[in-house]
Amino acid sequence: MNNQEELRRLIARYNNNEATEEERLVLEHWYSTIDMVGDTGEAQIDHVGEELRLRIERDISELSIRNKPKKSLFKNWMFNVAALLLMAITFSVWKLDFTKRSDLSSVETSIYPGGYKATLELEGGDVVELESDQHGIRTGEKLSYFDGSPVKGLEKEILGSSEKAPVYVLKTPKGGTYQISLPDGSQVWLNAGSSLRYPAKFESDRRCVELEGEGYFEIKEALSGKVKKKFIVKSKHQEIEVLGTKFNVQAYSEDLKITTTLLEGSVKVSLLDKKNHDSSVFLKPGYQSTFDGEKFRLLKSVNVEEAIAWKNGLFVFKEASLQTVMKQIERWYDIEVEYRGGFSDELFNGKVHRDTKLTELLEILSFSKVDIKIDGRKVIIGSKNE
Repeated sequence: MNNQEELRRLIARYNNNEATEEERLVLEHWYSTIDMVGDTGEAQIDHVGEELRLRIERDISELSIRNKPKKSLFKNWMFNVAALLLMAITFSVWKLDFTKRSDLSSVETSIYPGGYKATLELEGGDVVELESDQHGIRTGEKLSYFDGSPVKGLEKEILGSSEKAPVYVLKTPKGGTYQISLPDGSQVWLNAGSSLRYPAKFESDRRCVELEGEGYFEIKEALSGKVKKKFIVKSKHQEIEVLGTKFNVQAYSEDLKITTTLLEGSVKVSLLDKKNHDSSVFLKPGYQSTFDGEKFRLLKSVNVEEAIAWKNGLFVFKEASLQTVMKQIERWYDIEVEYRGGFSDELFNGKVHRDTKLTELLEILSFSKVDIKIDGRKVIIGSKNE
């Protein structure tokens, strides 16, 4: 049965209140993506009628209200069904295969979404594991969590003067995120698999940190006398110079590309490899620079929401390749992804919360022409047989 016949059958069953939960999910997902998937054929299956539109919108509203749980029932199975359906409605692919889909919802797995996980490496090499029920640390006169409680084992840590201040490295593993308030009050959020090297106290005339991975920065202005102190972020192949601003940097060592996205203020992005003729660019809000090891590019009017979605607890994709989607999933869920055989170059669009179960997220992806299997902590990606 082809896709058009399948859609007509689903529409008829939906209108007659005979559709199963899965069939409703498929139809509502298709309806929500009409504007993005392009021509589905025969004038979008005779232009889904106004009555069907109203029924879909009513059913979605009723479902989200009917299954809204109390906090103590957050993991109630009915809520998970509603969450899966609503996720599908906000997550779309450019080409859908309605008849060939993996059944991942029944897969038992111990893979959970990431959370607050980090370690702090001291100058002498000792490593302190930070509390998972905290979400950030503050570097002031002493090291403490955001709620004021001391970091265990560092109650007597002497931060020293700016000339002799110890240097720390905050690290998040795969599946971890953490926040830090720096000595000047600037804030940094670290994404999974990232590290920030910083001094316990900044120098009198400059502020400098080193990033590997991905971090979102909110930099406070600071003065040295009457002169504004520069804030410098070093990452592989580039250096960012700011005064007071908000920006995101993605510079994972295993990735070829470095991406810097500016939200507020202005920044100067310079390449550490001076062989590149265009060795620096100035970013304005909404601008983004990328460097792939060879070319330095400036992009205007980019999707800022997509760049900092991780910091806001979301996955946001806009015309993203399967590899791009899976790379983020791999880091956040601390899994291994293996690709087998060829698969289509479908582009994915959507918004999903990062606390979503892995199986539910993969279930949404399986609406495409991708075949997905889970083997322990390994996710195997292939193409569906036609």
